[in-house]
Amino acid sequence: EAMWRMEQAGLAIVGHVHDEVILEVPKDSTTVDDICTVMNQNPVWADGLPLASDGYSGVYYFKN
Repeated sequence: EAMWRMEQAGLAIVGHVHDEVILEVPKDSTTVDDICTVMNQNPVWADGLPLASDGYSGVYYFKN
């Protein structure tokens, strides 16, 4: 559902790995915090479920 909300917000998902998404966005068009806010919205069926996300911004994708 979070991926659907991201697409509705105009964010271009270019890949996903398990619970991660890889986005390609124009420089300075959005922040990691803005994207996490979209990801942290609870679905209707999970009201009250504590959700959290984190991310980073970079020129290239890398896996820690």
